[in-house]
Amino acid sequence: MNPRHYSIRLCSLFFFTVFFLSTIGALAAPGTKLQPVAVEKSAVIDGHVVHDVGELWSHVTNWGLIGSAPGATTPFSDAPSAMWPGGSGNEYLWAAGLWVGGTVLGEQRVSTGGFSSEFLPTEAPGDTIFATAHGAPGGNRFPWSDADDDGDGLEDEELLNGLDEDMDGLVDEDFAAIGDQHFVCGYNDFEPAILEIQPDHTPLNVKVIQQSIQWSNPLGEDFIGYDFMITNMGEVDIDQVYLGMFSDFDIGPRALPSIAEDDYAGFVSTMVQASDGSWVSVQVAYMFDGAETSTVDGYAGWVLCGHTTDPLGVTAPVE
Repeated sequence: MNPRHYSIRLCSLFFFTVFFLSTIGALAAPGTKLQPVAVEKSAVIDGHVVHDVGELWSHVTNWGLIGSAPGATTPFSDAPSAMWPGGSGNEYLWAAGLWVGGTVLGEQRVSTGGFSSEFLPTEAPGDTIFATAHGAPGGNRFPWSDADDDGDGLEDEELLNGLDEDMDGLVDEDFAAIGDQHFVCGYNDFEPAILEIQPDHTPLNVKVIQQSIQWSNPLGEDFIGYDFMITNMGEVDIDQVYLGMFSDFDIGPRALPSIAEDDYAGFVSTMVQASDGSWVSVQVAYMFDGAETSTVDGYAGWVLCGHTTDPLGVTAPVE
């Protein structure tokens, strides 16, 4: 993995009678005290960024954590972690986050986004979480008309990040806005402040662009889609790259203690019918609440929706 990027698309879904599909990521262990990131940085730690236009409510950060680690001593722990249905008080996730692993000059390294994250945004004031939605100015995309918002012959050449990436003197004038709620942020594993939190951390020197999308319509209200673009910013290759999502689900009413003690896991490999009538093969590892008297009847998990590499990059694994 040279200074190129991988793009990974993941979907996390909650279905009250079927299962919850998701992505790849890293997470946390119940009862573990989270180490909050440095407040003086641009990391968003107050818990106000939450996907909440659908039935699945979930906290989002710009430093690798997905979920809110309910019960932890942090400013964000009161935010919905992965509450379904929204407002019910029933949680399906303690914490999750992206893991990136690989070999650098013969040394195996891993950067995690779960509790005690090894990712941070830069110190730049603008390096925060950006919010948009379908129909936003500059956010048209294919197959809708006017996908080339600025008329320069290119489509979606910008990310929603407050930067002039195509060097035309304009900022965020031609990006892709998706869904009814779309959050965009960036972080990396080589910020100096990371060593203040994780002194044993050895970076891979990767940058991550994270996009999360939610819909409010009946076909999409029970899941959140994640897209991670991972770029090697170092001067040497990263070999044997592995990407994953480590998740600690902890399913049950948020107010009850020890809700993880009766969780069960399952796996299904089957065909599901898409909204256009086509059939798609899916493999899903999932979890659910196994308490005999449980009123929490949903399922939680991740499904990998696809991955790509840039044209000049090395070939991504096929599985």
